[in-house]
Amino acid sequence: MIRGTIEYVSERQIGGWVYSPYIETRDQTVMAFLDGKCIGAGRVEIFRQDLADAGLGDGFQGFNFPIELDDPADRDRVVLRFESGDVMLLQSGSKVVSAASTRAEATGVAHSLANLDWMRGRGWLDQAEFDFLKYVSQNGVYDRSLLGPKSAGGGERQKLDPAETAKALFELYHMGAVTLQQQVVASAESLIQLAAEIAEGGIGRGPLLAIWSSNRGHIAVGEGSHKRAGGAEARAAALEAAIDWPYGPDRLLFLDSRCAFQARTPAVTGDLVVFAA
Repeated sequence: MIRGTIEYVSERQIGGWVYSPYIETRDQTVMAFLDGKCIGAGRVEIFRQDLADAGLGDGFQGFNFPIELDDPADRDRVVLRFESGDVMLLQSGSKVVSAASTRAEATGVAHSLANLDWMRGRGWLDQAEFDFLKYVSQNGVYDRSLLGPKSAGGGERQKLDPAETAKALFELYHMGAVTLQQQVVASAESLIQLAAEIAEGGIGRGPLLAIWSSNRGHIAVGEGSHKRAGGAEARAAALEAAIDWPYGPDRLLFLDSRCAFQARTPAVTGDLVVFAA
């Protein structure tokens, strides 16, 4: 359980406190958002005697940091989110809700292009992390090489573990710890069915999945189709303009499960592994 409140918001400042007996909140970074745009960030680090007297940890549960709010009328709509967790602090009734109940809103906040640019400009994301979140958000697809850097002696490049790489990027995507799930599929039809289950929230937190195989293959993806409404006709139109994306022993393919896609290879081999979180 997490307790907390946003005690005041002005055009230039936000303050309050947050505490949990189960996780360490002291020194955690909290980020303020308005309509999907990050407008400031700070740390939970201020000592509060009233919280210490109430038995809420060591009392270092307060926060107070600058924000950039153009219109004072927007103050009531500012929310806070932990940088490294999956809870959101709202002003309405000082209520804390899980990200699972606000999945679409939280994902939009975390991955809006303006917010990614804001975090990249402040050094919170390196270029590879920025590219991953940007292209997954905008295009619904991204491939990551599993070839590590060359050794000092100039030998062969070491291959990264696909499961470990997938887990690290899923945690970046969800901005918190995840439990990695994996399943082997033996046909293109099974892959499409599994993607539908992930998109509907039946497997993992969705909507992202990752694909790896010891054999090379391609999947045609209608880029950006995860953000378009429509039924079979819209899906068919997206596939007409689909672009081939590779997967294989040295390449991990991330795909938004809501995208229109199809396997280009004649058959999906039995060692095609699908990761979800």
